[in-house]
Amino acid sequence: MPLPMVIEVDYLSRARDLQDLVRGGADEAEAERRVADRVVAAFCDAGLYKIAAPRAIGGGETDPETQIRVIEAIARADGATGWTLMIGVENVGILGSALDPELARRLYADPALVVAGALNPLGRAVGEGDGFRISGRWPFASGCDAAQYFWGQCIVEQDGERAHEEDGRVRLIECVVPRAEFTIADTWRVSGLRGSGSHDIEIDDVWVPSSHV
Repeated sequence: MPLPMVIEVDYLSRARDLQDLVRGGADEAEAERRVADRVVAAFCDAGLYKIAAPRAIGGGETDPETQIRVIEAIARADGATGWTLMIGVENVGILGSALDPELARRLYADPALVVAGALNPLGRAVGEGDGFRISGRWPFASGCDAAQYFWGQCIVEQDGERAHEEDGRVRLIECVVPRAEFTIADTWRVSGLRGSGSHDIEIDDVWVPSSHV
């Protein structure tokens, strides 16, 4: 069976084409403490959040230099918006490589996919059935207002104690939680990068299936 034809996309040109839009939304981002919805939508339409995700699930799978230049082009127009795109690219890219491919293809079929993340182990996870029940609070989740999913790291507990791997390390897992099951705590009241919307994320006693771990 012949391999599917790969169509190369000039993501850098797409990013440069959006610079005026980003500049036009910079003051709104500063005032509202989040990237403007029209800017997020334009990034989605241009496929910018997916430039690091595997092609097999609908991503751009661009090389690191291209990714950096795309982010740089947006940051030249507005630093906070460029920062938020960078975090979004990382979250969408790494998550797409970590998830089960079938699940990833379903999630990444959404052209408007945005993922917030905070991969520091500030959650608590307890095994329950074919999954985990998690709770926690994670700071600095840039771009969370526009995200359909949150990706957070947890410490696994068993019988009220931290669980460990065979080599003695604390057992860690990362969970993907849909927007309806996490809360954004309005904490991002700062003087710099205000437009990044880097609020805290709270999850309270939510069950996550193993497919999303």
